[in-house]
Amino acid sequence: MCSLNELFSSIRKWVKSKAGRNKTLYPLGKRVRELNGVASVCSLVPSFLYQKYVAEGLNPAQIAAQTFSCRATVMARLRAFGIPPRHEAEGYKTRSQLGFGEAIRRGRVVAHQREQAAIRKMQKLRERNWSYWKIAEVMNDWGVKTKTGKGKWHARPVQQILDRISK
Repeated sequence: MCSLNELFSSIRKWVKSKAGRNKTLYPLGKRVRELNGVASVCSLVPSFLYQKYVAEGLNPAQIAAQTFSCRATVMARLRAFGIPPRHEAEGYKTRSQLGFGEAIRRGRVVAHQREQAAIRKMQKLRERNWSYWKIAEVMNDWGVKTKTGKGKWHARPVQQILDRISK
């Protein structure tokens, strides 16, 4: 493992060598790959990864940005060191897997307050024996946004949300 001073010294040397050849330096993209060997060898050790991934709850992309490596390298090192991927643990979802009423804050799934309020309204209307179509129509009239914010409410998503909440 190298010290922080050695790491920054290596980065400075790399930047100076690139500045001589190119007027413009691009911090992201192909040129970063040349730096990966320096930063990832020094910082992707088991204790560092455990601290960042498990204790602090950062995702692999965030760790990769801090260590000048790519997400795939971080994931490979997590597997090599026996740190289980978070998606196998309870409560971890990607943005595309979130249900209506859920949000990701600092890498954790939490309740989305505005969407939770909409769900409570749906439940109250359903308790009054309103049909799913009628609830969807009312949600559209009230201007309540869907999870994507682009579409309109229909009966099936309203039913799925209420079924998921009632379980």
